[in-house]
Amino acid sequence: FPKNDQFTAYTAFALVEFACVFQGTLVFGALIMNVVQYFSLQKQIFELPKGVFYGDDPVPASYNGPDLRELKEMGTSSVMYAMYFPGIIFWRFLFGSCMLSLMVTLLVGLVVLAVQYAGSFPRIWVFVSQLLFVCSVLLAHFSTRLFLQRCLLRQRKTGLGFRCYCLFAWWELMTCFLGLVLGPLTALYDFFKGALATAISMLIVQKPSFIQFGELSDYVYCTYCALLYLERAAEDARRAPEELGDPLAEQVDLDDYD
Repeated sequence: FPKNDQFTAYTAFALVEFACVFQGTLVFGALIMNVVQYFSLQKQIFELPKGVFYGDDPVPASYNGPDLRELKEMGTSSVMYAMYFPGIIFWRFLFGSCMLSLMVTLLVGLVVLAVQYAGSFPRIWVFVSQLLFVCSVLLAHFSTRLFLQRCLLRQRKTGLGFRCYCLFAWWELMTCFLGLVLGPLTALYDFFKGALATAISMLIVQKPSFIQFGELSDYVYCTYCALLYLERAAEDARRAPEELGDPLAEQVDLDDYD
């Protein structure tokens, strides 16, 4: 790039400012969304009968939230980790927002540089144009799938109906060959989507960022479930003297405890 280019220095400063504002807005929006979702879910859990929350009774149709069976399993197995939540949610929001802000800022900066130095550095514009072309192909593929699915398929309560078997067969054959040709690119694209999806899901606490595998689980989601489980238990303990006349906690003298 040319030396002493004031426009380039101004662009770099503007990108840094954009990244900070974008990250702050992202964190603030995620915070508001998660607080609203948390209190909404907490209210639903408090209203569940004990046989549903602690037992195996069927979940009411009015319940609208994460899978209750998974929430109870994560909550009961992570009760001792509940107070990890305030600390790790801070770092999770920080890392997730930094990743998203970096991705968006790099894309914006690349487009700005390509437009600014289209004549001096044509390779930058060639790279950006190729990237835009790939994005347009992906968008066209997505739109075509939605259009064909709407035109060819009839999804009913009694089953799945096809309006034209011949066209559906040709479409399946074409996608089969495309899968063989574009397999390596699709694999790389899936890795990129996985990183992007992980960064986005790091800002959504109510759902796990990935599939749970025992100790290889999402600690934020586990501690989130543990907090809800403890709050439900505390609410039951608060109501116990009024409803049951018997406290849930057991009073034990530690000097005599064996």
